[in-house]
Amino acid sequence: MPGITTPCGRGGMADAADLNSAGETRAGSTPAARTFSQEHRLPMILGTWNLETYPSPSSPKGMAMQTVLNGHAADVWFLTELHADFHLHAYHVAFSAPRIDAPPSFRKAAIASRFPLQRIPGLDHPAEGRLCLARLILPDTNETMLAVSTAVPWRGATPQWRAILGQEVSYADVYEAVLMYMVARVREERLPGEDVIWGGDFNQGLVGRDYVGTLRGREALTRAFDSFGLSVPTRNQAALIRNHPAIDHIAIPATWPGNTETAAVYRPMRKGRHLSDHALYLVDTKRRYGDIPRIPGEPR
Repeated sequence: MPGITTPCGRGGMADAADLNSAGETRAGSTPAARTFSQEHRLPMILGTWNLETYPSPSSPKGMAMQTVLNGHAADVWFLTELHADFHLHAYHVAFSAPRIDAPPSFRKAAIASRFPLQRIPGLDHPAEGRLCLARLILPDTNETMLAVSTAVPWRGATPQWRAILGQEVSYADVYEAVLMYMVARVREERLPGEDVIWGGDFNQGLVGRDYVGTLRGREALTRAFDSFGLSVPTRNQAALIRNHPAIDHIAIPATWPGNTETAAVYRPMRKGRHLSDHALYLVDTKRRYGDIPRIPGEPR
């Protein structure tokens, strides 16, 4: 589709500690990818949740969501629609770039990791406001893993994308073009042999009747995951509405050990109402790693 091009240059790297609330970075170094060692011993748990409408972390909703996320204690969270000041105790957090059509504090995607991480800065492209890339550094071996958090546009964003692109395009055109840009960015930043884990809000069911996406979107997303050899444990799960398919997903390497075809679904509530219009998903990957170095201030 004209108007959205694939990336043409690798961004620099930045330590999580070098990020400020505006997402600005200072250049850092790139660690080498290493082979996974079976002697690691703890299961890696991944989670994803759309926080809906960028709640301030000091608001009642924001504080309740932080309590939920801390309570589930995933090793890596793929978070979407969150405030730039949002934080989790004992996690390193990297955010996507600010959107060009929203306040700077509204961030479409983020990665929160108990592992040290290095955020990969974005390029000058409108889709970068929906994409967060970070390199995770696993304990003991310094093995790395490329984490990807995305919020692919929903149908209601089509008018904004028409204005951004200056073209009369369909929702399916927008979805596929933005997704393919993201695929190109992941492919460009991935180190040789490096595992990719990918989560977030994809606004697309992968099975059954589709209430929010398109057939083209389903095919494009399936191709995207397949191109990196990923399995999608959330594929057969339900959304917040129980007879709708999940549109938030977690994708992991199909070569990882254990059962990778199941995910736990949660629908957190506060005062009798759902905290978000999206369900929360957790995946126990059976992937194993060593002890995580404690973050300063983390209780023992």
